[in-house]
Amino acid sequence: MMFRHDNRTCIKNHRGGSVRVVVLLLLSFCLLLCLSALAGLRAANAPAGPSAKDIAPAYYITIEGMIDGGLASSVQRRTELAVKGGAKIIFYEIDTWGGLVDAALEITDTISGVKDAKTVAFVPPHKKAISAGALIAMSCNEIVMGPNTTLGDCEPIIPTGETGITTAPEKIQTVLRAKFRQFAKDKGCPDALVEALVSKDTAVYRIKKTSGAVEYVTGATLDSMADGEKKEIAEKKCILPAGRLLTMTQDEAVEYNFAKRIVSSKKELFEFYNLKPSAVVTQETNWSEEMVRWIEAISPILIAIGLVAIYLEFKYAGTFMFAGIAVVCFALVFFSKYMVGLAESMAVLVFIVGFLLILLEIFLLPGYMIPGFVGVTLLIAGLVLASQPYVVPTTPYEVKLTTENVVWVLGSFVGSVFLFILLVQFLPHTPAHAWTVLSATEPQSAGYSVAMERDKQLLGKTGVAHSVLRPAGRAEIEGTVIDVVTEGDFIERGKTIRVKYVDGNRIVVEAV
Repeated sequence: MMFRHDNRTCIKNHRGGSVRVVVLLLLSFCLLLCLSALAGLRAANAPAGPSAKDIAPAYYITIEGMIDGGLASSVQRRTELAVKGGAKIIFYEIDTWGGLVDAALEITDTISGVKDAKTVAFVPPHKKAISAGALIAMSCNEIVMGPNTTLGDCEPIIPTGETGITTAPEKIQTVLRAKFRQFAKDKGCPDALVEALVSKDTAVYRIKKTSGAVEYVTGATLDSMADGEKKEIAEKKCILPAGRLLTMTQDEAVEYNFAKRIVSSKKELFEFYNLKPSAVVTQETNWSEEMVRWIEAISPILIAIGLVAIYLEFKYAGTFMFAGIAVVCFALVFFSKYMVGLAESMAVLVFIVGFLLILLEIFLLPGYMIPGFVGVTLLIAGLVLASQPYVVPTTPYEVKLTTENVVWVLGSFVGSVFLFILLVQFLPHTPAHAWTVLSATEPQSAGYSVAMERDKQLLGKTGVAHSVLRPAGRAEIEGTVIDVVTEGDFIERGKTIRVKYVDGNRIVVEAV
């Protein structure tokens, strides 16, 4: 008796169990990771208890590292707990080079929304509050700085592919200037210096009038003064030339009324506000928040891996291993976006529908292209929606952010295509290739035959492509639909094909 040995059946028999185990382990790990972090975040958000540990007159909240959505959610959580704990004063320790504008604005809204407690920004010795960090510090009622610290340089920038970075358009700068003016109003900070934190177009001068009054004015204001006003200027000094942003040392911050005092340590900070260290509760980010921030930081890598896994599932259809990897990667991405308040149910639903349409194209309707095209479009839409807290942009800033998200997602798709091409070239030469294709042989002496006599008789026969051959697919030859493969060419459905040769269990065809 002769048996036709089908390669895909062999994969299922020899690799199916191991692949399913790997996929199940990945999915289980992903689910466990998400549930653990969710449990941690829920526990962290639980109402504060009445113990002395949880109720105190002062709280100390750290804001360190990249300003992102995860940190914004963490600051909101800890601030709410401090308010519930009856805080009369909340310290925010700031040490950052900056980060995302929208995340910084969320943090400033949280801090400025505190009404029943004084908020104090503290820049510890040898630390910095730059860019978004300066904006956050300004949102507090008071700023205290340590020795060898800096504050300022809040020009919004946008990464580009050509020059690296570029200054954000005026419509974004004007929003930040308005925020700074709002926060600086009660501190008595000079308007010219507040504007210089965000924009570098105009020089800033310190003028001393004959009356002894000292003012800070921009170069444009100085040039527009009437002759009578200019005669009242007894002394003029340029403290910030045009083309430079304002970045202050601790002494300059006090001199310009941005900072209230300089202290040498945290202990001295507490003493200045008549507090004992034992009366201050310190709140750090918890492990689940750090994990969410880490996942959010590597989300572009996870998206690229997920997209490449989808492409590989097209190439090695039926293994389900790559589909499982894609599910894990995208689940982690959406989990992190959801936990920082970006991915809502609409984004998740759109993405899931797109993913299901792609699976439909792979396993049920190969070659039809329409489900796959619509699925990819919905994948892009879902990833874009997951990167922003709204569905339809309504302001210039939201339009700009949406455009950036679309470019970012499309860039991930293009990058994943190149990565897929590299993998296709190098994967067959690696041990990982054994997970997707059969490497063992089963000799004819054991009762197997690599091809039926019918297959050999098909040599030179013509037929019609029953599905798109890319390069594998199905064709109808002499009234029978069979599995065929090309030598790498793509052949559209319905095109005439001819059997070029039969190699083992492979029926190789070409377009006529």
